[in-house]
Amino acid sequence: MTIILSNPDITVYYSSSHSAGAVFTQSQNGPNLIQSLISPLYTIIPPSPPNLNISVGSVCVNGTIFDINNTTKHYDTITLSILYLQNGSISYKPLMLCIKDNITNDYLFLPNSVNVFEIISGTGEYLNCKGFVEFIIDSENINRKLNIYFLKTYSATASASATKLDKFGNTITISETASATSSVSAEDAYKIALTTAQGLINL
Repeated sequence: MTIILSNPDITVYYSSSHSAGAVFTQSQNGPNLIQSLISPLYTIIPPSPPNLNISVGSVCVNGTIFDINNTTKHYDTITLSILYLQNGSISYKPLMLCIKDNITNDYLFLPNSVNVFEIISGTGEYLNCKGFVEFIIDSENINRKLNIYFLKTYSATASASATKLDKFGNTITISETASATSSVSAEDAYKIALTTAQGLINL
């Protein structure tokens, strides 16, 4: 389970609808379906007024739906999704179940669902970024919202000092410095470093 406590670093949307610019292809390979989707990325939910619906990149999704002849009506999929953004690309690999629509015979991800996937690679500004993508599907199974979170490391150094009496009764000042890292915040890293420095004084 992943518990999300912070705001996303990037939020983008895309649609599976042709009216929002999506291009979808599908072919069968034995018992499996090969699917591909290319769609623009937006900063607001598409479709929206033309003056607001400005693309900030694109997404390319290539996936396989396995064993479409099974009788469970639930199908395993494996997908590689690449987000092409202005400052680089981000790749993640969703592993999801899909269902078959009895009316349209389309294979669909579960609507009104939230899934979290690990970022597996990046280019440009995102070359060495680690993190995850929160993948949200709307109730109509048309629009997708992607919240992207990067794992960060904050560093800090803190010093502490205290006065003590030596064995001769003289007052001396002892100082210690320590460094620490935190994935929460710079303030948290500083608190850890300060606590460490204070602990060194008391040794």
